[in-house]
Amino acid sequence: MENISQLTKLSYQYGPFLFALLFNLVISRWGYKIYNRAIQRKDPKATEQELKTYRGYFLGTAIFGVILVIISIIWWFITQTSVHVFTGKIVSLKEYEKVTSSTLFFRPVFVAKLEENIPQIRDENFLFIQNKPFTTEQKFKIYYNKGEGRLEEFSINYVPEIIPEYCIEWDEDSGKNIIKHLNPSSLSFSLIPSLFAQDFNNESNQEDSDIDDPYMIYLLQEERTDVGQKIQILDKLNNLDDNTLKRYITFSSSKEKMILTLLDLSRHTDKELAYKAKRLINQRFDLEKYLIDNLLSGYTKRMTAEKILFRIEKERALKILQQIPNKNSYPWINELENKIQSGNYTKVLIPTGSSKGDRYYVKAEWDPQNSEVVSCLTILFHRELIHNRTIEEEVELMKRRKGNRFVYWYSKGWAMYIAKKIENCGANASFVGIK
Repeated sequence: MENISQLTKLSYQYGPFLFALLFNLVISRWGYKIYNRAIQRKDPKATEQELKTYRGYFLGTAIFGVILVIISIIWWFITQTSVHVFTGKIVSLKEYEKVTSSTLFFRPVFVAKLEENIPQIRDENFLFIQNKPFTTEQKFKIYYNKGEGRLEEFSINYVPEIIPEYCIEWDEDSGKNIIKHLNPSSLSFSLIPSLFAQDFNNESNQEDSDIDDPYMIYLLQEERTDVGQKIQILDKLNNLDDNTLKRYITFSSSKEKMILTLLDLSRHTDKELAYKAKRLINQRFDLEKYLIDNLLSGYTKRMTAEKILFRIEKERALKILQQIPNKNSYPWINELENKIQSGNYTKVLIPTGSSKGDRYYVKAEWDPQNSEVVSCLTILFHRELIHNRTIEEEVELMKRRKGNRFVYWYSKGWAMYIAKKIENCGANASFVGIK
């Protein structure tokens, strides 16, 4: 019974091949033997009718065997198992950017960091397998988002290359994310926004009766809010009418003025977030007029405007001061111009997106031969940074840095604090973004 079961499985698996083999080895061979014996028989000698019958039987089985072989070959070409593979990669994804697909299998490949504290960059290799050839019209859906932000959907076509490469970036001209095909025949596909969105609940304790939703301001000013959520809030603000939007932009929270928040976000390393912050602060709001009006108002408003001028690019700040009418009538303006011109008071922060929120990097640069500066910085970093190193290990680490070091935290205040401390040690401190 076991042999019969195995034979049944073999016949089902190999189909026409097995039957062609059995027919030619058994039936056709048996027909040939009968015909051959009839020819050689002497007593009694086979009649002409018998020979004709045996010959016809043999020829019939032989021809049918050949037909079975032809059928089995055709069957093999039609039903043979074949594997077709489409592979590629999406490169240079930041750690807060996520991709997934219902059809493609993704495998992350992390790019080696140049510095210990810089954000992790990765490539997402993808794979799709099917048992028939691909066509250039064949599409694959990919879903993409930035943390808690909206889910976006786009598709890529099959590309007949060994490993096609793509990157996702923000396009300021179209105001959309796009995916670019980086191989020679460059293609791009617009991301199609999906209907996934997250609603923000109003807090009952509002700081200002003029603001309908202070929670949006809180989330924008909170460094730990992820990139996607901040983008979504900027979209909501952009949908407000001009008067309502102005109240949000000029709002002062216990943390800082919203103008400063938007100015910092306009330099964000995420291009989409930066673009949407610039749109609010540059296109929907007259920043220059606002600052000039406040500079020419009472002392309190003037001090607030000066703080903002120290937090924007030096060239832009000087250009705003040049627009003040009759500025020679105000002696303090020359002093303010000199402070801005020196660059010692200007602190232009650049947020760097990560999976845990916005990081603020400070680059320290010093002369490695100046032992006093090196000693001061070693003690400073050992005291202020989160680590488990001994002071001896910190000394060795500083020797390997060769005159520069990046430090960061998820706080603007800390970044400005550590920059001041670095400068107090006699080193240079600059605010940088890590892309």
